[in-house]
Amino acid sequence: MNFVAVLWPFAGLAIIILLPYLQPARNCPDCGTPLPRFQSSATKTRAQWLRGGYLCSQCGCECDRKGNRLAANSDHRPAPLLGTVLVSTALLGAFLLPVVIFLWRS
Repeated sequence: MNFVAVLWPFAGLAIIILLPYLQPARNCPDCGTPLPRFQSSATKTRAQWLRGGYLCSQCGCECDRKGNRLAANSDHRPAPLLGTVLVSTALLGAFLLPVVIFLWRS
């Protein structure tokens, strides 16, 4: 039990890092080039920071997370704050709960 409690946060971190590889590959809707799974933070647009998505390395087409082309004049709505807070809290709890249990039983 103690061994699992210590390794649980590392397993969760590995899953988060490998998550993009578990998603299906997407292609650019304009040129058909496979979209990159990882993208440099220096090349992300404002819409990608707020809602996620891809930028084609060949033609520069901006796509959402599902691979659909975004309009050039698309609105830049802010990310939903409640969803971000809930996901962050759930991840933090999932990583810290085994550590707290381990320390409490020690």
